[in-house]
Amino acid sequence: MKETLQRRDFFSIWFVCAMTIAEISTGSLMAPLGLFKGLIAILVGHILGMFIFFLCGNIGSREKMAAIESTTISYGKFGLYLFSILNIVQLIGWTAVIEVIAGSSINSISTALWGFNHEYFWSILIGVGICLWVLIGTNIGIGKLNRIAIFLLLILVVIFNVEILRYIGEISHIKLIGQISFSQCVILSISMIFSWLPLVSDVTKSSRTKKQGAVYSTVGYFIGSCWMFSTGLLATLITHSYSPFDMALKLKIGLLVLIIVFISSITGSYIDAHSAGIDFVNIFKNFSPKYAALSMAIIGTILIQFLPLTRYINFLTFIGALFAPLFAVVITDYYILRKNHSEKRIHVSAIISWVVGVWVYYFLLQFNNWLSMTLPSMVVTGVLYFLLQKIFLKRRCT
Repeated sequence: MKETLQRRDFFSIWFVCAMTIAEISTGSLMAPLGLFKGLIAILVGHILGMFIFFLCGNIGSREKMAAIESTTISYGKFGLYLFSILNIVQLIGWTAVIEVIAGSSINSISTALWGFNHEYFWSILIGVGICLWVLIGTNIGIGKLNRIAIFLLLILVVIFNVEILRYIGEISHIKLIGQISFSQCVILSISMIFSWLPLVSDVTKSSRTKKQGAVYSTVGYFIGSCWMFSTGLLATLITHSYSPFDMALKLKIGLLVLIIVFISSITGSYIDAHSAGIDFVNIFKNFSPKYAALSMAIIGTILIQFLPLTRYINFLTFIGALFAPLFAVVITDYYILRKNHSEKRIHVSAIISWVVGVWVYYFLLQFNNWLSMTLPSMVVTGVLYFLLQKIFLKRRCT
């Protein structure tokens, strides 16, 4: 993203990223809490999660550094190459996962509406759309392209919500079958936001001022995500279905949801391909960012036929385990210790803290409560790194 983006561009990019079927589906899981408690859980989780989102994005805005590039602040030059490789792997995987899930989702609707049952066709079509978005966005400016996308999605989502609100009186006062606590719903909201931490500075680094990119990106995603979560919650309470596609068919807006899923999958996955391209250029300096991003999108599309969705949860766990502790160290260094280790080849205490944080994440995983792993691992990592730095500093002074 070489262009300098305006405030509305940051807002539109992240607002569009929030407009996904994944956000609606996640919001629907909170239905057992009821309307009032569900909305409060969404709000509390997003306030907490967006605070960390802002801290990471603010580093990009202030230092003009991409997300993985900012890891050099704590991990040294070694971190840039290691985490670029890890992020490329997970972003290509995300691109493929979104294409498969979105293709399956659209196929469910197209089968019900027209009897057109070709899941692979829809997945490939989304992949082609992502590649075109990379090419067109680079040529005319991703800010302009996203303003067009946000206009279309706004119209569609408003219509979706109007249809939902027509049935608002039918919300049952009886809680839906299912067990989920208020704290789990809060952490679920936070976890969705944290999945963007390895990407946020890839956008905010194009800010004209030190705070503009982070502030408007945070506001855009906060509003869009809260809206989508609330849409899923309301639709589930009305239709008594946790499936967004059953909701769409029951509310007789299947075609509308199909279009929303198609556009939002392309716009959201563009960020994945773009960020993977940036990380690729971190390693291979002479490669064109545009064609690096295009290559990542193509590889993700090719992976569709090999991706086992049964491993999806393991894939999400892998992402959280690696990147939540990773950025806990960066945040601690940048905002608390105010240290910069980018000139070092490798910063050992940062690596130790990160490894321990990943171990804590997987240790908590054995308790089968995957919602509560992210925050504890980040806190443990940040505290450990802080203590190690203080110990090393004390030793140098004596």
